[in-house]
Amino acid sequence: MIFLPMGIVSAVVLVFLVKKTESRKRKRRTVIGYLLASPFAYIGSLFGGLMSPQLAGVFIFGTVPLVLGTALGYKVRVLNEVMNVRISVLPKTSLGRWSVGFAIAWILFFVLSEVILGPGPNYNMVLAYGLTTVDTAIAVAAFVTGLIGIIKNKERSVFVFLATAIGLYGLIGGASSLFGLA
Repeated sequence: MIFLPMGIVSAVVLVFLVKKTESRKRKRRTVIGYLLASPFAYIGSLFGGLMSPQLAGVFIFGTVPLVLGTALGYKVRVLNEVMNVRISVLPKTSLGRWSVGFAIAWILFFVLSEVILGPGPNYNMVLAYGLTTVDTAIAVAAFVTGLIGIIKNKERSVFVFLATAIGLYGLIGGASSLFGLA
């Protein structure tokens, strides 16, 4: 029952955007955006349920990646047409590469932190705050470098967009954990 609202909202957005478009190519891109965002949504919904109140955590951390992925898949073609910009997969600027590197480092450090702390409430609180602080700092670095690369350097890479979203996700989760909101 906890995952039902996430599934309903993301399915409604997906069906709405697929029905709204007439182009097969755009429908395909919308579904691909949804599928690419699915692993992040599933991981987010699992960790969101553990880090914050179950229903809110699952809904926010699970629905947001799915809706954003679906919307980005839908809008990729529109962005190309409106801005006449070629969107690449790999980053072209050094800030873009740094952002992707920070996002990968955040994922690895997050998993390492979870392994070090272990399950249950019997972990060292000082170590937990230290690891969360470092993890949040890495997420801020991924978010800020990605955002600067996108705005200032006109970086248009799928990986940089994804790294920026991962950085924002880590920033929100780390800040909520550090400030006692989770």
